[in-house]
Amino acid sequence: MERRVPNGCANQRHCGSQESVPVRKRAGAQSARRSPVFAQNHVVNQRPGAPLSASQARSNPSYPRVVATVADVPHPKGKASSQTALLARGFAAICWGEEHALARKGTRLKLDREWIVGEQIGAGGFGRVYAVTSGGDEAVAKFVPKDPGADRELLFAKLDGVRNVVPVIDSGETTHEWVLVMPRADKSLRQHLDEAGSGLDGSETVSVLRDIAAALVDLDGKVVHRDLKPANVLLLDGSWCLADFGISRYAEATTAPDTQKFALSPPYAAPERWRNERARGATDVYSLGVIAYEMLAGFRPFPGPGLEDYRDQHLHNDPPPLEGVPALLAALVEECLYKAPGARPTPANLARRLTAVGSEPGSAGLARLQEANREEVARRAESARQESESRSVEEMRRELAESAGKALMRIGDALRDAILAAAPSASHEKPHRGGGGWILRLNQASLSLSPQTRTAVSPWNVI
Repeated sequence: MERRVPNGCANQRHCGSQESVPVRKRAGAQSARRSPVFAQNHVVNQRPGAPLSASQARSNPSYPRVVATVADVPHPKGKASSQTALLARGFAAICWGEEHALARKGTRLKLDREWIVGEQIGAGGFGRVYAVTSGGDEAVAKFVPKDPGADRELLFAKLDGVRNVVPVIDSGETTHEWVLVMPRADKSLRQHLDEAGSGLDGSETVSVLRDIAAALVDLDGKVVHRDLKPANVLLLDGSWCLADFGISRYAEATTAPDTQKFALSPPYAAPERWRNERARGATDVYSLGVIAYEMLAGFRPFPGPGLEDYRDQHLHNDPPPLEGVPALLAALVEECLYKAPGARPTPANLARRLTAVGSEPGSAGLARLQEANREEVARRAESARQESESRSVEEMRRELAESAGKALMRIGDALRDAILAAAPSASHEKPHRGGGGWILRLNQASLSLSPQTRTAVSPWNVI
């Protein structure tokens, strides 16, 4: 139910006192706790239309409240009370609409180290990202909502000894969010591609791919990223590194629908992800193939734009051929985009072949051999596409058959019940144990419904 707050604000969460009073949340929600990681806590009165009075809040414990965490809140223009200052800064900070501890500029975040929160610098993926500092060190902190059904450990993959990954250098929690602190990167591959505008040249593309492939080699058989995309590839200390490990696993596990939508990025999701099959190393290889294609062509192989469009394209379509790209590199990218996971190159094979991609063929014969290899790759890709399409058609037929069978049984049961109601003396038999169907007999007449059976796609051998 929508509630109104003073001065017509639509956010409904910020009136209040700086005095410490019992903390409650709105009816139906879990009780809030004081956040263990912030330096200052202020209780924000949330009652619609209530005056900003701490004494009223104490005298009426039924007021719904949330914990709002702030530090060094200034008085606007030096005139208003600290309550008004909390309103002025709090309304903008909690436009997210969730009852979690406020993370905004000036907040002191106490984890293993104390961090001072700066400006918000992103809200991609799922969660919010802020600049943070500790002493002279600069980093970023990602705040991930604590959603039901998902365990904290899903966020924290063990990545010791893995090359080219962005490490988590500190972590902790607030009342409503997990907090991950990471080094601040120069930029993301998404930003780099947007700046380039029309894709990257072959040598730069290969350099990026080698960095990512090195990480996939070390991760193979241990951890699957599940959500590899340009926004999750960051330039850190001169190398392109993978970030946001565990976010997709965490989102998959949660029972909150608003969180689950972040478990998959449609432009980069492998066919098996669309079928809800187990993610594996080949899943990340496919996503890397989409990234590689985008870097070389300046656009993605599958344009969408809608969710169902992406699903159909990843499952059934071949990407347009890459033009003006060395044969070895084009063939490798096309292999990464095979529909069948087992047909894609392994991370080790990918990394090994990337080392040879930059060199030109030593003779015209080798160049022709590379072109022949690319043609074979294209043939296999088409075969895999047809297999994926046939599989999807078979899945659709099976689902339709199951739905039709259930509908038939409901109609049959309704017919049987109507006959027995009109002729109670009729006998009722179930000749097929556990298989459905029935027989009704009345005098010399009988009526039967046989259980459903599946036939071949072309029972008369007609295509």
